[in-house]
Amino acid sequence: MDPREIIQEKRQRVPKLIIGLLLVTCIGLGAFFGFREWYADDGSTDSVPTFEQVTVERSNIATTLTTSGTATARESAELNFGSSGVVETVEVELGDQVDEGDVLATLDNRDAQNGLIIAQNNLLEAELRLSQLLEAPSEAVLSDAEKTISSAMSQLASAKLNHETALDPPTAVEIAAADATVAQRQSDVITANRDVVAADRDVTTANREVQPAYADLRIIQGSLCSLMQIQPETLIDDAETLWREVEGPNVSLKLDPNAFVHGSNSLKIELPRYKELKAVIAKKTFSALDLSEFDVIEFWVRSDTSIDGGYFDLAIYDSESFITPLETFAIPALKAGVWTLVSLPISKLSSDIKVIGVGVRFSEVKVRMSSNRSLWLDEIIAISPDPICRSASLPLSEESLKFLTNKVDESTSAIDAVTTRSKDFIKSNNSYVKALDSSAKALDSRAKALDSLDVAAANLASATAKRTSLDDPIPTSEAAQLEAAIVSANAALTSALSKKDDLLSGPSENEIKLQELNIAKAKQSVNQAQETLTDMVLLAPFSGQIGAVNVSEGVWVTASTAAFSLVDLDSVGVDLTVSESDFIGLTSGDLGMATFDSIPDQPFIIKLANITSLPQITQGVVTYPAQAEFLSMREAAEILPRLGSLMQGSSGSSVTGSGPGIGSGIDMQALRRCAAEQVGREVSSPSDLTPSEMNLVREKCFSGSATGGNSRTGSTGTRVKPAIGMNASVTMLLEIKENVLIVPAQAIQSDKGREVVTLLGQDQMTTTSVPVSIGITNGDRTEIISGLEEGQVVLIPGASDASIPISSPSNGSTNRPGQRGAPR
Repeated sequence: MDPREIIQEKRQRVPKLIIGLLLVTCIGLGAFFGFREWYADDGSTDSVPTFEQVTVERSNIATTLTTSGTATARESAELNFGSSGVVETVEVELGDQVDEGDVLATLDNRDAQNGLIIAQNNLLEAELRLSQLLEAPSEAVLSDAEKTISSAMSQLASAKLNHETALDPPTAVEIAAADATVAQRQSDVITANRDVVAADRDVTTANREVQPAYADLRIIQGSLCSLMQIQPETLIDDAETLWREVEGPNVSLKLDPNAFVHGSNSLKIELPRYKELKAVIAKKTFSALDLSEFDVIEFWVRSDTSIDGGYFDLAIYDSESFITPLETFAIPALKAGVWTLVSLPISKLSSDIKVIGVGVRFSEVKVRMSSNRSLWLDEIIAISPDPICRSASLPLSEESLKFLTNKVDESTSAIDAVTTRSKDFIKSNNSYVKALDSSAKALDSRAKALDSLDVAAANLASATAKRTSLDDPIPTSEAAQLEAAIVSANAALTSALSKKDDLLSGPSENEIKLQELNIAKAKQSVNQAQETLTDMVLLAPFSGQIGAVNVSEGVWVTASTAAFSLVDLDSVGVDLTVSESDFIGLTSGDLGMATFDSIPDQPFIIKLANITSLPQITQGVVTYPAQAEFLSMREAAEILPRLGSLMQGSSGSSVTGSGPGIGSGIDMQALRRCAAEQVGREVSSPSDLTPSEMNLVREKCFSGSATGGNSRTGSTGTRVKPAIGMNASVTMLLEIKENVLIVPAQAIQSDKGREVVTLLGQDQMTTTSVPVSIGITNGDRTEIISGLEEGQVVLIPGASDASIPISSPSNGSTNRPGQRGAPR
């Protein structure tokens, strides 16, 4: 279809639509005004009020306040040890349930045990001292006291004699004797000096005989060893020329003329801190050496610091590549700055193996060194096992002489010459030994002469001093010392006599008290040591659940370290915040109901335990802290029916004794029925039950099916306990009045400053306003003190399905049958 046709068709329909709407509007207006006129003819001028009828009755009423609260544990603690130490054991984990007195953790108590033993020993010693103090002295003790007195008297007599002798002038005989002693001592010194001079001559003569004897012996030794073709040692390196550094290890090599053993230099090797296993540090090549006849390698080595053995090796090589050594010789432990002669055996090499190089390398045993090091090397030699051709073997030992004899017997060439040289060698060795013995004797004689001279000189000095003292008066200081010795001896004698008197008379009262005080101190130390040992074990102060574990085995803790957090979940109560307007009406013991946000279908009955008069002011808002406790299931069951009637309608809450989940999360009617089945009689309150019957009811009736508990409590019917920190809405009962006249609060009207209620007239068609005196109100219901009687019917203004129209008493009109609506 063409769009233009649609537009044109719509234009044709518009007038028809407008005309239809106008007709409907006119008809409606006509009907409205007609109905209004018809209704006006009925005489109605206003709408008819409607009322709800309520009977005045007696009941209980209470005022309430609503506030917020938080579940809080009344018994909780941060636990810590009573002393410091290392944690040895931790016996619990997070969430564990513990009983009072359970061990939570222990500290290492070895030191504490030792301290207790020491304290106990000190106490025992103090008690023994008191026992000895109270005992009568034995014969042995008295004998010792007498000996002490005798010794003190002897010392006093000696001190007095010394003092008198020092003050008396010397006699002529004493002076002559002193002069003679000095002369004799002078003569002794002269004789001793002569003996020393003679001994020096003998030493010089003996040394002159030793030197040529040694020279002759060396010549004959060399001739014999050459004749027998014996090579005693060979030089590998004398450290007089510089070695080559190996690229990579950052080694510094140089010749050191200030530190050497032989020659004029040594090789100084400055080593890096790092280590590469078996890496060559420095090396040197030389002409091929045959070491097949040698069995020992000797070399001198020194370090700038003391080091352990095994860090470095000396190695010999048969290849210029210096990769695999023929043999390595471990450098032993070295003392700082001390040359050490290292002598190590070498493996037997065949004559076709030629040694062409020597080197120093890192060991393959030790770990990396902690700092840089410097080593010095000097005179590396190979030594033959032949004991007669080495210079160090002179003079020959008995073993060397036997070896020489055997060597001569084994000789097969030039035997006459070998025999002659051997005899000359032995003869020259004997001469050298004789010269050494003479030198040793001369040295010994000289030492004795020097000792005699020292003794003679000391005797002369003593004799001279004594002779001089005869001519001089006693010095003041010496006189004072002699007098002091007398005073000291007198004091010692007095003390000895006093001690004997004390032994005979027994201890004084002060001595006994002093020792008893020492015992008391020792006991206190034992108690403190025992407490310290006890503090090493952390016990649970009450039953509860472990809320935090802040320690682990092996860590150090102090007395201020919070080791565990313990909370008693059975001690959970509700902390309230009360406004200043509600504070006056609250007192300890007030009842209320707490409904937790996380357990909305399980209210709990609570009782106010305490409230403080000390306010908390936050941003100008004044509140008062209060604490409430949960009632036990038995207490809640006893007061629940009464509490339900008191809180009926309070703040919009309706609490009944038979409702499910009230107070303890159970259906009270179902619980009563179950209890009656178990005990065989009607039960209206838990107080009607004996303890055994109560246990039976708890076992049989507290289940979801028996008590109507909801599914949140689990299959066993155990009610959900509020967890610490849960928030609750709390309603507290303030003022309670029982068996008073009650009307709905909406029934109270205000008329010219008076409270009035509307009553239904006797004709059941008219109303009457009656002034009343009211009491407390909970917002839904109000107490009537006077003005009404029980059974009267009051009217509550307001329309509802159950309301009825009633004529007002002001106009006296009545409701006419057949009329529509209500009287005006």
